[in-house]
Amino acid sequence: MRRPQRGSACRSPCSPRLCRGMPAILVLVALAGCGPSTLPSDESPHVSTRTPTATSAVRPPSPTVLPSATPSPPQPAVIASPPSPWYVPTAFVESIYPSPVPLSLDGAWPATAACPNEEGLEDPGYGPVVETVIDMVAQLNSGYLLAMRAITDPAYWPLLEPFTTPGPSPEMSWVLSILPASESTYAGLIRSQCGETILNVTRLAVICPGPCANGGSESLNTVYFFVVRRGHWLIWAVD
Repeated sequence: MRRPQRGSACRSPCSPRLCRGMPAILVLVALAGCGPSTLPSDESPHVSTRTPTATSAVRPPSPTVLPSATPSPPQPAVIASPPSPWYVPTAFVESIYPSPVPLSLDGAWPATAACPNEEGLEDPGYGPVVETVIDMVAQLNSGYLLAMRAITDPAYWPLLEPFTTPGPSPEMSWVLSILPASESTYAGLIRSQCGETILNVTRLAVICPGPCANGGSESLNTVYFFVVRRGHWLIWAVD
């Protein structure tokens, strides 16, 4: 029996001449094998069991990310510690260093930047002794800003910034006089700028920066203005 062609109708397995002599039952069995044309087993289409996947786009390799350096916190400015002779408090407390009071005539007196605050000021009596004056003036000339602030009233602090170069250390013989401000030629100026109370509690120390006894000029004298607040002597003006 010939193999049926793909797509052709089923043909009878026997020709009319051959089938004429065959029993009817055999003819029916032969015809029952006819049906839609099928492909031979070796020509069956291949069905893939692989699940199709979308083709992924080729991505460039990710760049290597290096850990960023942690920025160092800003360091506080280092202030040179003053040498051991100088007195520097552990803190500039308000009770000793209160905010100053503006001058009555702003800018009219270059000896200071403001007036001392009256809070905590005491009666200075006869004023600081010579040894105290020498030690405080030497510390004021030290060139160390914290040491300079420690022995001055906040009224004078703005004038300390430009003068941080060490100056000469005075000698006891340089102290010419210590007197109440009310008995000096500065009485009227202090009264008009800072008031009667500041005038009454201020003591002056007149210092000649050299051997004035050997022909020194009075124009070389430097006058320091002192007040005492809660037991602490402070310089609040220099002229």
